[in-house]
Amino acid sequence: MVALRAFDLPRRWPSCVVLVFSFVLAARVSAQPQPSDRWWARDKAMHCSVSVMLAADAYTVASAFTESPLYRALWGSTVSMSFGLAKEWHDQSIGRSLSWRDLTWDALGTATGTTVAWLIDRYWLAEKRRSPWRTP
Repeated sequence: MVALRAFDLPRRWPSCVVLVFSFVLAARVSAQPQPSDRWWARDKAMHCSVSVMLAADAYTVASAFTESPLYRALWGSTVSMSFGLAKEWHDQSIGRSLSWRDLTWDALGTATGTTVAWLIDRYWLAEKRRSPWRTP
């Protein structure tokens, strides 16, 4: 909890927004998708499934440091999307084009993983914490 208070998200969010916009501007990508970049392809399923896993795992790890579901969700989303952005940035650095479709599937997987982790935390684990018949 101390680490999250030290970060002070409300003061720092403008710098995070600037960082994301600078990444997008530095990408210098055209609006036209590549001909071989289809919406429904095997790599899109991999992007989505890895993002689901990363978001849910990061939410779970954050639960060891904070009781706030908001901070857990922010941590899960940030970790998952950071990996997706880093992968696209790497693709661009080795000569491939940045794929907005891959990033869309990363965002969908991130939202799904964070939501599923929050629902499990809210309805299943919270009920176990409140149960008077809980065994030690």
